Amino acid sequence: MTDERNEADQALLRRCIEGDEIAWRRLYRREHSYLLLTGLQLSGNETLTTEAVDNLWCELASRPSLLLGYKPARAGLRTYLVACLRRHIRSLRRSEARRYRRECAVARCEGRSSGDAAPLPDGFLESLTAAEKKFLSTVLLGGDRSQYSADNVWQLTHRVREKLLELLY
Repeated sequence: MTDERNEADQALLRRCIEGDEIAWRRLYRREHSYLLLTGLQLSGNETLTTEAVDNLWCELASRPSLLLGYKPARAGLRTYLVACLRRHIRSLRRSEARRYRRECAVARCEGRSSGDAAPLPDGFLESLTAAEKKFLSTVLLGGDRSQYSADNVWQLTHRVREKLLELLY
């Protein structure tokens, strides 16, 4: 049974590599939900999983030669696709971590700036929620961060910065 399945998988992949749209649809229908479920188990994050699975399908569609990496002697097709999915999840996590580190570094540098603060643009304070106003006055304008977690500081800083940039540009 396994040999028959591997042969059928190889035939399907061969058709995909040759550009057969029906083969691509069949492969997608057969494996997409499995990849979503497995990706969710691997990452624990639905948004990350959805993005990783979408990236995987886009990569396979744009570079079908990647399907040549499937070796039935090693493992089944699903195992191969999950290995590819793991790579995409790791890549997205690394890129998210790099973005987070950059934003934290910028926030630290902004906190060290000296001199008089520039006036806030008209409508800025009105665009903030009550929690964002409190955060702006207590933390961003030189207050105590101890009541906020690092993640919360990052999130609120990001939200306030986005609203400020919206008004400036």
